[in-house]
Amino acid sequence: MKRIGTEKTEVLDYTPTQLYVVEYLRHKYIAIDTQWKEQILIGQLPFRAIDKGIAGPGLLSQVYTDKYVDHIPLHRQCQRYARQKRDDTKLHNRRMSGKGCDLLDPLHEILKKDTLASDYLQVDESGILVLTKDKPESKVKGCMQIYHAVNKGLCFFLYTQTKEKENLIANLKT
Repeated sequence: MKRIGTEKTEVLDYTPTQLYVVEYLRHKYIAIDTQWKEQILIGQLPFRAIDKGIAGPGLLSQVYTDKYVDHIPLHRQCQRYARQKRDDTKLHNRRMSGKGCDLLDPLHEILKKDTLASDYLQVDESGILVLTKDKPESKVKGCMQIYHAVNKGLCFFLYTQTKEKENLIANLKT
């Protein structure tokens, strides 16, 4: 047979997120000095984003992207991870919330500084209802401020508890 051409077919596929465990093996040594005192030495662990936490940087990135970019609540993320049937590791939404957010503060401050340094800035503030933990179904009014540097293509959000112009003016002066 003589080939007369090639036909190409592409199929877009997906591999779902996978949880996996990274193990760090650290050897222990005992040091004996001349005075017969024993000292146990062990290698240091690498830096972890959350001290004594089980979440690695990849998992933290995925959790916060899902929550704040894709708006997937933590309890639904936990359900999704539970379907992977890792019986030795269970994620709970109470354990997933909060502790890693402070790692993003330096990034937020840089974004805020670069945005506010723009020569053309759009600002919008919208009142929002915020659930409180005081009593079931209790809500208070809050304010979400959006700062948009049009020429730079930058944007950041800032929450304040009240919709007073002093909050907006104070943020513009920083």
